[in-house]
Amino acid sequence: MDGTGLAEETFARITEGAAQFLAVVGQRPCLVTVLVGDDPSSHVYVRMKANRSGKVGIESRRIDLPQTTTTEELVAVLKDLSDDRSVDGILLQHPVPGQIDERAAYLAEYACFADDAICRVLHCQPGDTLV
Repeated sequence: MDGTGLAEETFARITEGAAQFLAVVGQRPCLVTVLVGDDPSSHVYVRMKANRSGKVGIESRRIDLPQTTTTEELVAVLKDLSDDRSVDGILLQHPVPGQIDERAAYLAEYACFADDAICRVLHCQPGDTLV
């Protein structure tokens, strides 16, 4: 397998898709990353995702929440993002701190987007790659 060629092809396809989105919708697709806590590797991966998004024409926003964030506070942020029509995708970076009920956050996210034509929530862990 030619990893470099595959990566170039994937980047080209996503860049074209982002350009088509801009042409149809009138704005670049927007991806918001939500990072809860201070896991060093998560900060690195979120920064990498933002850089890659920009290279393919996707607007990237980042929301940093403190280590002490509760499940209810996280769910409220996710619901607010769901209601923001300028947001086209949400990445919840994992791991989240231990006091967060990940299932409740997931279920809240699913409920937020269940009526959308496209599921806009992705769960990301260190090591995942956004191309």
